[in-house]
Amino acid sequence: MVREGLLDDRAERGVWRLTEVGRRQLFDYERDQRDPRESDRRAAAWAAENAEAIRVHNERIAERGIFGEDLRRW
Repeated sequence: MVREGLLDDRAERGVWRLTEVGRRQLFDYERDQRDPRESDRRAAAWAAENAEAIRVHNERIAERGIFGEDLRRW
């Protein structure tokens, strides 16, 4: 969790201190547990922001298969 930036690595031994990123992630998780629609809304927003990348990815899978040409020939 330290590597992901969620816990402060400068906290004294035996103390777990959340970073600002960790606090935000915990807040988002707790909010989503109270209102699952919020999680769906955030997922839909992410999909809308990344629609072009998703489309290109899906086309690549349709053309080459999920593992690509190398494994298909094998």
